[in-house]
Amino acid sequence: MSEDKIDNAGEKDIFKDHVAKHEKHGEHLETLEFKKPGSSNYAIWFVRHYGNLMVWGDCYEATYQWSYDDEICLEWMAKLNPDYFIGKCRASPHGRKPYYWDNQTAKKELHKYFDEYKDTEEYDPEEHEDDIKNRAEEERKFKETGGWEYLDEGKEGYTRWAYDHAYEIFGSDWYEHVSGDPGKMLDHCIKLHLPALKAAVKQLKVNQVKTQEKT
Repeated sequence: MSEDKIDNAGEKDIFKDHVAKHEKHGEHLETLEFKKPGSSNYAIWFVRHYGNLMVWGDCYEATYQWSYDDEICLEWMAKLNPDYFIGKCRASPHGRKPYYWDNQTAKKELHKYFDEYKDTEEYDPEEHEDDIKNRAEEERKFKETGGWEYLDEGKEGYTRWAYDHAYEIFGSDWYEHVSGDPGKMLDHCIKLHLPALKAAVKQLKVNQVKTQEKT
């Protein structure tokens, strides 16, 4: 599945035929199965114990952790924004965080950075003269120190280059800069954990309303 399709997933796309089955096993433990009947494609299971969330299935495994208080539950987690949710990841197939390195993304991000002030329609050459010169100098130094060649070796090669040259080219805050980790990518499957949780909780709430209307 393409990254664009995953970014626009949700209940109207790959989860539209999924059925949510939720169970509470006491005050601090609940489980949620979300899958299409008769299929394991994009099937996901959630287990929440206090402030710990375990996820596994066809979209990889991961654990998330929050400091527990009484309001924390699967429904509460489903309301979180993606950045905050992912920031609570404590284990994934890629390590503590669900990110991997992609060379093409790294090259794209760095080219985008170096080319920013070359757009004369957006940046007036006279008004941004210093910015243009500084960015061109950074690009020259990056090339002269072998930045592109080290980048071809992947994250390990780029890290070696950054250790020797990033400070002198990008400054003391280089690690917070695009140069710090230009190839960082959120795993496409793990990116589905929160959309799946949101879709499942929404379905459960709709079904609850329908049940109440019948009674």
